[in-house]
Order: sequence, then C-alpha cells, then structure tokens
Amino acid sequence: MTTDHPTTDAATLSETGRESVNPPELFKKLAPANIRYEQLSRAITATTLTVVATIALLIWWLNNGFDTAWLLLLAAASILLVFLFVMAWRWPTISYRHNSWKLDEEGLEIHKGVFWKHQISVPLGRVQHADVSQGPIQRSFGLGTLIIHTAGTQNSSVVLSGLSQTTATELRDQIISQKRGDYVV
Repeated sequence: MTTDHPTTDAATLSETGRESVNPPELFKKLAPANIRYEQLSRAITATTLTVVATIALLIWWLNNGFDTAWLLLLAAASILLVFLFVMAWRWPTISYRHNSWKLDEEGLEIHKGVFWKHQISVPLGRVQHADVSQGPIQRSFGLGTLIIHTAGTQNSSVVLSGLSQTTATELRDQIISQKRGDYVV
C-alpha cells in the first residue's frame, strides 16, 4: 500500500530546505478545556473591572454632576469594557493555538506566545523537583498546573498551566522518573 503524501523524514526535510529542529508533531497541545477556563477567568476579571469602573463613574457623577467630562469618561470606560469582554472571549482561543509542549530524554520544552514568542527549555539535569497545583476553578474544568523548580536563583521555576490534571500528574511523574535515572553515586 502506498501513500500519495510525501515523507517527512530528516533527509527529505534537509533536501527541501525546510528542516526543523523540533518537528511540530512532537509537540502536544494544552487541554482544550483550558480555553473555557481562560474565558471564565478573564470574564471574572472583566466583570470586576466593570464594577470598579461603574463605582468610580458614580462617585465622579455624585461629586461633579452631569457634565461633558463625565460623558467622555463614560464613553471611554464603556468602549474599554466592551473590548475587555470581547477579548475575554476571543483571546483564549487565539492563545491556545500558539501554546505547546514536549517532553523528551533531554528535558521539557514549552512554546508559547502569540505576539512575543517564548521557547522555554528545561534540561532534566537542572530539575530539582516538580509540583502539580490546581485551583478551585481549574478543578471544576479538570485542569492542573505543572511547576518545575530548577537549580539556580533567577527564573528558577517554570510553570506550564492549561494541562489536564492527569496529564500534569503523569508529566510530573515522568520528569521525576527520568531525573532519577540521572543520579550518579
């Protein structure tokens, strides 16, 4: 049985000039439930800011009366709050497409960022310990956060949030078991 699709082995990629150090198929996406979690978290933040802005505008109105400046502030606040709610809904979907991770024998690599791209590599030899945390809203979505503590003082913790709780726990266990094999007595 033959396929009509070109192969993607390293030799073929080198010939085409599209060689990739880290082929995308090795990277895994975050849990899809992370989109809803982020939307809810951002909606809570936007709602809190709406309440604060409403109280501030009411205080302004009570102290200064109904004037042109109040109307301008009301218009600006309304536009900003509508923008915040739209972004609370849309941004998690956009961000989801730009976040991925992989664990191999060398360590954990995380790619994230829409405009500012971040590629974080954590060599297993630098890992001190790994934790999994889960907040109350994350728990309702079945999500967890993997926290890797590394040797060093600056940027000594790497956080990978948006994983399913089981994936975060399995990833932590894999990192610990691979790290255990690195010990020299």
